[in-house]
Amino acid sequence: MGIRGFVFMNLPSSPACATLVLKTQAQPVPSPAKLHLLREHDKHRRWDALTDKRVCLLCGAEFTGEQIRVRARNGKPVFECPEAGCPAELPHFVYAGNPLLSDATWSDWMRLESTCERRD
Repeated sequence: MGIRGFVFMNLPSSPACATLVLKTQAQPVPSPAKLHLLREHDKHRRWDALTDKRVCLLCGAEFTGEQIRVRARNGKPVFECPEAGCPAELPHFVYAGNPLLSDATWSDWMRLESTCERRD
């Protein structure tokens, strides 16, 4: 059974779960399926909800999981930055407040590092 433009397939590792494979690039992904796909395909970051924020390393845009575009490439989902013209994909999306992008978070990391050095 599927939703218009999508096909659900059972995952071998979890028969009760379903993964979503896009048949066309024009259809939006339903929210529960999108969260499942993000959790399944993002091996470096945790997704608790589609309201979780990320920052694009290429363009600097901050967005939520709900705003990420999902398209099909060779029958597999590809997650794209919602910023128009940005070529970033899922590996380029980092937690908001990443020390490489946020002055406040960078300061916290430096403070933590200096505390650790004093203890040595």
